[in-house]
Amino acid sequence: IKDMPVSDASVSALKKYLSIFSDGDSVAAAQSQLAEQQKQLADPAFRARAQGLAAVDSGMAGKAIPELQQAVRANP
Repeated sequence: IKDMPVSDASVSALKKYLSIFSDGDSVAAAQSQLAEQQKQLADPAFRARAQGLAAVDSGMAGKAIPELQQAVRANP
């Protein structure tokens, strides 16, 4: 889970992990990671950047350009 890119899927995986495990250092780290990822996903510029990069990775450059431009405008 630690190596997953920040996404709705990684947040879901962390929530599932935390529903199964309830104590220990790894749980504290997972809670911290979950909070950070939720904060990042709440940021529209972060989401636009992540979606743009995912589009590039999947070969959809046409979709990526508007998403990445939106991210750059939000965080020049």
